[in-house]
Parts: sequence; C-alpha cells; structure tokens
Amino acid sequence: MIALTQMFARPDPAATPREVIGWWERRRLYYNLIIIAWAAILICVLIAAGKERISWSAIASILVVYLLLFQLPANIFYTGGWIVDLIVKRFFKWPSPWFEPWALGMGIALSLLFYLVLFVAAIRSSKE
Repeated sequence: MIALTQMFARPDPAATPREVIGWWERRRLYYNLIIIAWAAILICVLIAAGKERISWSAIASILVVYLLLFQLPANIFYTGGWIVDLIVKRFFKWPSPWFEPWALGMGIALSLLFYLVLFVAAIRSSKE
C-alpha cells in the first residue's frame, strides 16, 4: 500500500507490465474507500430525506445490495484501468507518465458520477 499523498504520483515511464499493474493495485484500497464513503454519504442522504424511520434490517439490506451490485462492478471496472493502460503502452507506444494519474482520476470521477445518477434514478423511481 502507498501513502495517500502518493495516490496520483506519476510512475516510471519505462515501467514493465508487472510494475504498471502494481501501480494500479497499490491504489485499489483508496479507490474502494472513496467509493464506499460516497455510497455512505448517498445512503445517509436517502435516510435523512425519508419521511419514515428506516430499520436496521433495511439498512443492512441496502448495504448488501450495494456491495453486490455496486462495489463488485466498480472493482471490475477498476481492473479495466490497468488493462487499458497496458494496451495504450503496448500498441500506441505511449510511455507517458501522466496517463495513469489521469486515468485514475477520471475513473474515480466517473464512478462517483455513475453512482450519483443511479442514486437519483432510484429516488425518482421510488416516488412514482
């Protein structure tokens, strides 16, 4: 694991495929913590906006559904980050040190936006 301050550090442009994968995997825990924190904020907003009280069993159900339907796919998509990185380096010959931090930042931003859209859609569908 790396220090949080190294989250967007630039890797060695001449990194081997193993080092590229290592760069991504050392950041996976932080990615997951960001996604889980975002989900917790959205769930708290949902609970606070509700007119009736929500039981602990309902909250547990929400968390189980979240882990299976959101966190698991998020990690599958995260793996796509280093796959794309390896493809770009191999076939396009881009040994650029800025690609990984940029791709990681875009992936995090798109993940947060994706979950926000799903959250809003869920709220709208529950009101109808």
